[in-house]
Amino acid sequence: MKKSNNILWQVLAVIALVGFVAIACDNETIPSLDGKTALPAPANVRVDDAGKTAFNLKWDAVQGADKYELDIGGVLQQVSDSTVSYDLKALTFDPKVYPIRVRALAANGDKVYKDSAYSAPLNVEPAEYIFTTGNVSSSPSIRFVRSVARSVGGDGLTITGLTPYGQGLETIVIPSKIGSVTVTTIGANAFADNDVITSVKLPDTVTEILSGAFSNCTVLVVVVFVSAEPPVMANDVFEGSNALETIIVPEGSGSAYAEAIEEAAPALAGKIEEAKPESFSITINTANGGRITTDPQGNVAANTTVTINVYPNQGYTLDKISVTYGADGNAVNVQQNTSGGYFFTMPASDVTISGSFTSEPTPPQPSEYKINIYSSPEVGGTIRTNPQGNAEANTTVTINVYPNQGYTLDKISVTDANNKAVNYQQNTSGGYFFTMPSSDVTISGSFTSGSTGGGTPGPGDGGGSAHYKITINTGSAGTTGGSGSISTYPDGNAEAGANVNVFINADDGYTLASLSITSNGSSVNYQTLTDTQIGSTYYSFTMPAANVTISGSFTEKK
Repeated sequence: MKKSNNILWQVLAVIALVGFVAIACDNETIPSLDGKTALPAPANVRVDDAGKTAFNLKWDAVQGADKYELDIGGVLQQVSDSTVSYDLKALTFDPKVYPIRVRALAANGDKVYKDSAYSAPLNVEPAEYIFTTGNVSSSPSIRFVRSVARSVGGDGLTITGLTPYGQGLETIVIPSKIGSVTVTTIGANAFADNDVITSVKLPDTVTEILSGAFSNCTVLVVVVFVSAEPPVMANDVFEGSNALETIIVPEGSGSAYAEAIEEAAPALAGKIEEAKPESFSITINTANGGRITTDPQGNVAANTTVTINVYPNQGYTLDKISVTYGADGNAVNVQQNTSGGYFFTMPASDVTISGSFTSEPTPPQPSEYKINIYSSPEVGGTIRTNPQGNAEANTTVTINVYPNQGYTLDKISVTDANNKAVNYQQNTSGGYFFTMPSSDVTISGSFTSGSTGGGTPGPGDGGGSAHYKITINTGSAGTTGGSGSISTYPDGNAEAGANVNVFINADDGYTLASLSITSNGSSVNYQTLTDTQIGSTYYSFTMPAANVTISGSFTEKK
């Protein structure tokens, strides 16, 4: 028997390669999006079979569709909005019945439409568009031999020829059934005088091949028999098909086929070869940005389903992936599975998997950044900002400092997320302000206990500004008597003309009953204000050029 060669296995790869592999496809329900209108399902889904000259799926266009999705026996394919047809040639490599559905897809981000439901399934049987059939009786001599070899139970179907579309196919795969009827016979001259067919595969249901069935097929290179028992063949089945190189039969069936073919076509008996399982290599080429693995990996037998796993590095995504075989880089059909990976059917050839990765775009910068505040010691006072919590970059942020009674602000700092100092300035009201950087910031303030007596020059004043004393009286209980306390900012003393804020801190169950501010026996006018950031009330007055006394009393809430 003749040994296999590269040409043979490349031909077998085409025969063995199935264009579609079923995957889970449970897309019956389209997720609903509020306020969007579902596109109508494509109508008039059909196969263009006028004269059996083509094998294309067609449907009516849907207005508003960005593209269309086809569910072909569980395998998803997509076509653009300008295309309302799909070439079904790939189905001829595995001519079973395929339920096909079509739906219209809305564009990503479409604010008006959402995807349509699928059309009703259309069952498509490729064999109807490839073969002509009939019930043709075998010759008496064939009928006699069949009784000796193997018989056919019941009536069967005879392949009588090819349709105009079928006559243009290089690879012919004959199904075991067409409709519900078993194919048992290849009729006389069914494929005769064909100059296109390079390979034929016959199912195990064929029990007889009549006269001249494959005669004068000028480019027929390989014939594959699936049945372990050879069919009965007329003497001139392959007459004139001089390009025929190999007849592939199941492992262990070589002798039986040699005997049958030697009787019908002695010149071909030496071209029989038993099919043997063979494994082929998987080579993976990847660029920077990630890695690709397969399961199984290394060497894999033909017709094995190979899963491709993709692992992008951080900051990268898969750009594209391809599987090829042969010196010409023939493409292998790759499908995506439900877990986000990919798979393909291993051809009878070594394959190369190529993948490329692309870096993800830099994420957009946040529009707001966080403001963190720390006070030391916490009992020394409170620091608040406006705005508080978060602020957009380039926003002016005001810092207000409120020392508790007996404390003064020692120092304050503002730093960004990299612990670099942020420049700040003092405003006219005694607070501070800075421009928010494109970063989170931390405001740190420290307080020190003790106060300066009234009328003494303040630090940094160069002796040119006088400070006056602020005295606080709070009822009979004093500042810590259980009813509440009063504090000011500045605390203890302030220079004439300074704005002094008065804060009321009533104990639980108490509220302020009265408040007075006096200087040299005369009342000092004050305003009632509300801190909108924390929702509390405070008071404010202008420091006179004299000591002041703040008196307050508290009463129980009723």
